[in-house]
Amino acid sequence: MIKKRDFIFVGLQDWDIEIGSNFKNLAYEISKENRVLYVNLPENTKTRMLNVFNGLKKKTAEKRPELCQVNENLFVYSPSVLNFSVNWLEKGTVYNKLNRKNAHALSTGILEMAEKLQFKNYFLLNDSLMFVGKYLKEMLEPELYLYYIRDYLVKQPYFNKHGSYLEPETIRSADFVIANSDYLANYARKFNPRSFMVGQGCEVESLISEGSKVEPAWSQKKGMPVVGYVGSLNANRLDIPLLEYITEKRPDWQFVLVGPEDERFQKSALHSRPNVAFTGLQPVADLASWIKSFDVCMNPQLVNENTIGNYPRKIDEYLALGKPVVATATLAMEYFKGYVYLSESKEDFISHIEIALAEDQEILQKSRIAYAKTHSWHNNVEAIYGLIHSHLTPVSS
Repeated sequence: MIKKRDFIFVGLQDWDIEIGSNFKNLAYEISKENRVLYVNLPENTKTRMLNVFNGLKKKTAEKRPELCQVNENLFVYSPSVLNFSVNWLEKGTVYNKLNRKNAHALSTGILEMAEKLQFKNYFLLNDSLMFVGKYLKEMLEPELYLYYIRDYLVKQPYFNKHGSYLEPETIRSADFVIANSDYLANYARKFNPRSFMVGQGCEVESLISEGSKVEPAWSQKKGMPVVGYVGSLNANRLDIPLLEYITEKRPDWQFVLVGPEDERFQKSALHSRPNVAFTGLQPVADLASWIKSFDVCMNPQLVNENTIGNYPRKIDEYLALGKPVVATATLAMEYFKGYVYLSESKEDFISHIEIALAEDQEILQKSRIAYAKTHSWHNNVEAIYGLIHSHLTPVSS
C-alpha cells in the first residue's frame, strides 16, 4: 500500500470519455489513498480548424473548466494550450521539433497545475501517450516514470507511422513499464528489461452485487439456450465469419449481441438470421442484467496483431456473474485457462458451447466468481504499488 503520495496521470483518453477506461479506474482506485492529477489531452490545430469549419467557435478549453475536482483527492486538468497537429508529417527534423514543442507546452501546463495543487515528488503514469512521452521524464522530472501499455497500438496505422520508433524510445525512458498481458509485457521487455505484467482490474464486487438484484434483460428465451456477447461490435476485433458459422450451424441457439455495431457488422449476414438479436448500445448500468440473461457468454475475438495481446475486460465481467465463457484462444487468454473454454477453431467454438451448457453447475459458478474476485482494481493497484516500492528501495550491496 502507498499512501499520501502524489500521482500525475497522462494518457490518450480524456476523463469524460463515454466508454469504460482502465486508466480512469486506476485513477479512482489510487485516489482512495493518494492525490491524483488526471490530465486531459490538449486540443490540436487540426481539431481547432475542423471546429471552426463546422461552426463550433468555442474552444474545447472554454467548454470545460481548466481544473475540476472529482473527489477529495482526484483532480482533472484540461490544458488550455493548443498543440500542433503533426502526425501527417514525415519522420525528421521538422516533426521532431514540433513534437518536442508539443511536449514542452503540455509539460509547462502540468508543472504549473502541480505547483498550484502543491504536488511534491510525484509519480508519473503515462497511458500509451507515446509521441510526446519520450520527453515527459526529462521535462516533468517525476520521482518515478511509469509507462502503461494495454493495447498493441503501434500495429494501427495512425500510431504506427511515428509510434513504431517513438514508443520504443518512450519505453526505454521509463523507470519501469506495466502491462496488462504477458504478450504486451514481452513486447515492452525488448526495449526495457524492467517491464512487468500486472493484469487488470474489474468492478467485480459491484457487478456481483448488482447481478444479485437485477432481472435478466433478455426475456425471449423461447426454450432456446441463450449465447451472448457484451461489448463493441467491431469487425477489426471480432470474428464475423466465426459468428456467421456458429449461428448458421446452431439455429436452435439464440444469440444476443449487445453493443454498438460498425459498418461491417451492420452489413453482415448475421442480420438475416432469425436466431440472432442485436440490441444496440445499452447503458453500462444494465451490464449485469444482460450478462445474467445468458446461459453462455462468448468472446469471438479475431486473432491479429491488434488483438493478440489484449486483456479482454469483459471476461472478468462474465466470470464475476458466474457465467461459463467460451472464447478464442490467444496468448493473453492463457491467463484465464482453467476458467474459460478456449477455442482454436470454429468447430471448437461450437463444441465448447455445447460442453459449457451441459456441465454448468453451482460449484463451477462459485469457482468462476472467486477467480474474478482476484482481479479487482484494488489488487491491480496493489501490484503496481509493489513495483513502485521495489524501485524506490535501494538495493543493498
